[in-house]
Amino acid sequence: MEQDVGAENFVTKSPQELAAQVLSVGAIFLATSHPEGEQLDKLYREKREYVERLLESGISDQQLAEQLGRLYEEGRNLGIYSPLVGEKSEEFLQRAKEAYASWGLNEEEIEKIVREMLSKEGFLGELRRWRKDHETGIRKLFENFISQRPLSPEEESARIEQLQARVIYLNSSEAQNTLAPFFPDGNFLYHGTNVEQAIQILESGRIVNAKTLIELEEKRAQQEGREKGIVKRNSGWEGISWSFNQIGALPGDRYHLVGFLASPQEILTQETQLAIPSRPAPYELIMINSGIDASRFYSLQTQLELLIQIGLGETNSVVANIVYLSLAKEGRINGESLLQNFIREHQDDEEITELLRRYYLIKDDNIVELSPDLFQQAKDEIPVGAVWLQALLDTGRIQNVPGFEGVKNVREAIERIDEKTYGALLKEFQKERGYVEGLIKEEEEKVTSLCPCIGSIFSSS
Repeated sequence: MEQDVGAENFVTKSPQELAAQVLSVGAIFLATSHPEGEQLDKLYREKREYVERLLESGISDQQLAEQLGRLYEEGRNLGIYSPLVGEKSEEFLQRAKEAYASWGLNEEEIEKIVREMLSKEGFLGELRRWRKDHETGIRKLFENFISQRPLSPEEESARIEQLQARVIYLNSSEAQNTLAPFFPDGNFLYHGTNVEQAIQILESGRIVNAKTLIELEEKRAQQEGREKGIVKRNSGWEGISWSFNQIGALPGDRYHLVGFLASPQEILTQETQLAIPSRPAPYELIMINSGIDASRFYSLQTQLELLIQIGLGETNSVVANIVYLSLAKEGRINGESLLQNFIREHQDDEEITELLRRYYLIKDDNIVELSPDLFQQAKDEIPVGAVWLQALLDTGRIQNVPGFEGVKNVREAIERIDEKTYGALLKEFQKERGYVEGLIKEEEEKVTSLCPCIGSIFSSS
């Protein structure tokens, strides 16, 4: 049996490390070795995006570990982890040998070449390649930083001595006590980042939100007479993310970790506040300007995700539930959709109605407000789309949707959804989407640039 080289490294890392490792590695190059490579590449991308969604959901380390373990076993068997292991490893090996048969080499030489080649492919091979490239990139960052600030040997020695005086090694209670005066209320905030961004923060002297980066790019583009570049606007673009008193997620990678430690008293002003975002990681808070109604803003963000969150596979949102139901009925996806599974497991229509009515409110103009409890489901037992359909029934709105006239309950509505009718439902859904997006825009107009000075913030690595 072929030894699973590197597997011991995989299983000994923490769930957060494993997830960060998966997200660090890009596409693999299995397509160069065998016909199934393109399909394996697609499967790897799907699993990588799934891990990304798991991290965004804020699930526990135990749940994350279980999911990663399952993905590892699936990937290992398929050959994603390494072409040298799994159900088709012998087939991959034989095909690679055939490709070298005309080289005039003996069987032993071909075997050696092929095994070496396949060991460089798959997730494990790509991880090794990524690490090598990453190390080179990090070295260049520091080399560029140093070359732009030339120092004489005497100046360098003096600078090192100054920096050493500021280093605190937390290897004893006495050393830890030296930090106490800087955190008088006993609380701390931690902002993690990668090395490249950390150097940019140190050079500018500021940690900024994406709103600031967007404005800076617009200003530079105007000055340079060019089109503005794209600045990634993530889910926390309006503020700066911090971990409060505990650290549940460490941005970076297994080889480089850097972050900034601060006292809330030092960085908060009358113009800023700490709030809980809509999808927080463990212990995560986000610093935003105080003009934003944080509770309203992030409740609306949750509402929007319940309505239109989409991703790889079926997410539990109104749009995803309806679209995947139509795809399932067309035979374009394997298995049942969440809506099909729901009505199969709940046979009593009166009980379905009673259950679903717990999870929504009706606003002005018959707009549906979904319960945030739907967002916290561990196994998506209740499809958000089913709750929305029940609300349409109770308000009478569903009778005005083409193809759904005369529908009496959620089961009948689900049975009528197909490739011809789902578009009419999505058109009706725009009423909720437009309402929520309009309210979010009101709060987004209050978002301001944030760039707290790091003069009183500790760096950690």
